[in-house]
Formats: sequence, C-alpha cells, structure tokens
Amino acid sequence: MHHVDIPVNYRSNLRIFFRSDREKWIFEYDLPAKHGVIPTSLTLPKSYTKDMRNVVEKMANKKREELAKGIVTKKEYNRILKKSSFQDMKFADAVEMFHNLADSYKNRRTKRVEKLHLKIAEQFFEKELKIKVFSQIMEKHVLLYKDHLLKMKKMRTDAEEHYNSLKKLAKTKEEEFQIDRELKATGISPSTARTYFKTLKTLFNRLYKNKKIATNPAKEVEPIKVSLARRTRSKSYSFEDVVSILNAPYRHPEGFPIKEFFEFILETGARYLEALCVEWDDLDFRNKSWLITEKPLCPTPYGMGFTPKHGRTRKVILTNRAIEIIKSIPKREAFGYIPKDNTPYPANFIFVSKDYRKNFNKEDCRWCRPNSIKSSWTSLLKKAGLDYKGFNKNCLHDLRRFKNEFDRHVNKIGDVERSKNLGHGVRVNQEHYSAGFDNIVVSLNDEISSLRRKLYLLEIDRSNEEKSA
Repeated sequence: MHHVDIPVNYRSNLRIFFRSDREKWIFEYDLPAKHGVIPTSLTLPKSYTKDMRNVVEKMANKKREELAKGIVTKKEYNRILKKSSFQDMKFADAVEMFHNLADSYKNRRTKRVEKLHLKIAEQFFEKELKIKVFSQIMEKHVLLYKDHLLKMKKMRTDAEEHYNSLKKLAKTKEEEFQIDRELKATGISPSTARTYFKTLKTLFNRLYKNKKIATNPAKEVEPIKVSLARRTRSKSYSFEDVVSILNAPYRHPEGFPIKEFFEFILETGARYLEALCVEWDDLDFRNKSWLITEKPLCPTPYGMGFTPKHGRTRKVILTNRAIEIIKSIPKREAFGYIPKDNTPYPANFIFVSKDYRKNFNKEDCRWCRPNSIKSSWTSLLKKAGLDYKGFNKNCLHDLRRFKNEFDRHVNKIGDVERSKNLGHGVRVNQEHYSAGFDNIVVSLNDEISSLRRKLYLLEIDRSNEEKSA
C-alpha cells in the first residue's frame, strides 16, 4: 500500500453496484491527483455473490476510510503517477533535482555533504531493498531505512563502554587515538544517524513541496531523536592545545600563513570556507567589520562563486587581535583555482601561498589561495606535538565551538548575539556548540581575562625572541 497526500476538498464518491450480466460487484470511485481527481473502478471476484451485499458494503466502507486517509494500492498509485505526469526517475536523479530547486540556497560544499548522506540511503534502497525507481519508495521502506540507521547507532553506543575501558589502560596518547579510531569504525554515532535520516526526510519534503513527486512517504515517519548532549560536537580544543599550536616551530614551505589562519578563525568563529575565501575588500578596518556575502566571481575549492551558508549575508565584528593578524600579512597579487581547471583566476585573497602549479618560478613568484590546508594543518599539529589527535579531532568547527563558549563564559555575550556572530540560529548554537563544554572553559586559569589578551602577549613574546635572535 502507498500513502498519498490528498486535497482538502477531496471526496472518493465511492459507490457499489452489482452487474447482473457479469455477475460481479463493482466499486466506482475517484482517486486524488495533482489536478482534480481520477475516476476509476474495481471489480470484485465472482466469489462475492449477489446475496453477499453486507460483506461487500463492509469492504466498501473500509475502502472509503483508506481513501480518506490517502491509502491506495500499488496499482492505484501507479495510475495517479501516470495521470499526474510525474516522471519516473532513479534515486540519484531525485537528489540532483532536489539540489537544483529554484528556492535552494545551498552552497557547493553543503550539496556535496548532502550527496554523501543521501548516497547511504540510495545504496540501502537499491542494494538492500532492490528498489530501482524513486517513486516506488513507500513509507514502509523509509521505516526500514530508519531501523537500519538505528541498528548502526546501537552498534556504536554498545561498543563505547568497551573501548572507553581500553582507553583507561592505554599507556600513550597515540594508543588512545588508535582506540578512538577503532570505535569510530564500529557503526555510526547517534548524531550521524540523526543527520542521515534528517537529510532523507528533507529530500522528500522539498520535492513534494515543489510538486516534483506525487507523494511524501517520509511525512508521517518520526525523525531519529538524539539527546542534546549527543548532538553537541564532541571534540573540543583545550587552552593548552591553542598555545601549543601558536608556539609550534613550523613555517609552511610555500609561505601559507597557517598559524595566522588558525588564530583568525579562533578570533572570528568563521567557517573554514569563509576564512579561506576572505578577500581584502571584504574587510572594513575603520568599522572593524567583515561582510560575508555572495561573491559570484570568487574561485572556491568547489567551483566558481562563493555563497554564504543558507545564502545569508552577515557582518562579523573584528576584534583588535583579528585586525592585527590580518595587517601582519603582506598584500599580494593573488589568484585562485577551481576544481579540474588550471586557470589562475585573479582574486584579492588574504591567506595565500606560493603558486606551486605551472605559474610558479623563483624569478616571477605568484601567490594563490590553496584549495585545501589539510597537509599544512597536519604538519603544524605534528610540530605542536598534537598529531596523535588527528585532523578530524581538530576540525575547524571545534574552533567555532571554542569561540562560542569563550564568549559565553568569559566575555559574557548572550545567546542571540553569539549566534548572530557565528551565522546560525540560537537553537543550533545551543544544540551543537554549547552543551557539555562548560568544564573546559571554567578550568581556564582565573588570571586570564580573555583569550585575545593571552594570545596577544604570546605574540609579543615571539616578536621579542625574534628581535633578540
């Protein structure tokens, strides 16, 4: 059976009659469609004789109830699809249609992440359930996918106690990190299960809302519920980590200011791509602000054109330290590259390194914005003695969380203003960037009045050491 949405004024108008010439009971009724209704009929087998009216009327009443709820048979559902001119398509085609909707404001990176999430669902429907056509996915199939994710989630939570016991016996940080990696290879985290299923529901909701599919099989299925503590990003920097990174004896071989990049995100709470694509013209030093807005001609690691998350322009207030960081970086004629294209596109990027592609030579050195800082970040962590934590441990979302919590506890900035500065809603801020982090910030030394002041003093110390040398 399929569940379809029905118009408010829909009536099945089901009636029954017995055809003497065929000696069969006939149901005539209307099916809901995209435009109006679809007249149809159902003929019962001859085993339902003329004197079985009471039985047939009970069947008719049940059919009326099902139609009133939008419950139809597979044959009726296919008839609705055919009459409503909804095209048959594969799951991958539906995902592509979803990302090309006119009211979609997702940037390329968000689309790439969603495609990875939905690829998991596609593999389940096509390989496990043998469903090749998107319109054949029913509510029961969505429930089966939800159960699959819940089982994977349970595998992870059941394994946590065992691996946490092993961590207590570990003799080195490297052993602890290896145990964490083994745990991550077991099932999926509760937060990941929730996100995977949420993305699938969004796919169906948006396609149905835009009248691209006839029915929404995920409409009545409850989302996967996860506790607030589980939704919070589980990894966090410590103050000692920050100091170790800033004091690490590392310089990028092509001149990328990796430490300045790290500290700039720490000061602003910016997203990785926002900081990577920041240009000199985006900053207003007089008003101490940074306007993050759409830039159609900006080359990014995901293609031409930069778009803020959700398409929302926002203004970030720059701290004095953030301005000092930027002003310490020389202005250079810079370029950027997009994937599968060796064309150097001019852009006023701030965080750049020597152009190591075909344009690089010692006599005429050009500078470009790298499409990834993973290798330089890993090298910096190694010099800081933190490489055992791995790149994922110190992802840049952790910096946003650190910034949020420091502003909450130390600078006493309210939820609304902090959420606005980071570019997301208050609910998201509370769910993903707040819970379970208090102890880390509270444990900071009492004499530290702000992180900015401490980092500024560290910078002065480094400058004095260089002058002395």
